[in-house]
Amino acid sequence: MICGCAASTGLVRDGGVDEQALIVNTPEGLVVVTGCAHPGVVRIVERAVNLTALRPHLVIGGFHLSGRSEGEIAAVIDGLKRLGVEMVAPSHCSGKTARRMFQSAYGDGYVEAGVGRRISLG
Repeated sequence: MICGCAASTGLVRDGGVDEQALIVNTPEGLVVVTGCAHPGVVRIVERAVNLTALRPHLVIGGFHLSGRSEGEIAAVIDGLKRLGVEMVAPSHCSGKTARRMFQSAYGDGYVEAGVGRRISLG
């Protein structure tokens, strides 16, 4: 626990680059902020849900999908939807193909992320 509404996933290991993500509990549900998600964005969100037993509302950050096939990206989209993620904001290392596919899959639940972007919840 970082403070009353924020915590870390702790290290999520993948045998290569270990990472942690920020979890923020909001009235709308969890906001999960990733770095590059080398261990997999689905694994990171699963960890956040398992630690908190709360519903994931928004996942924002790098999804580490640049250069991945459409089939691999579709599997990640399915995994996040299975976890109940309502909104996504893929950034830097997510790649153009992934952004396009997430926008198509999430519609109004897709947020164009970038430096200086403000996202209002609720």
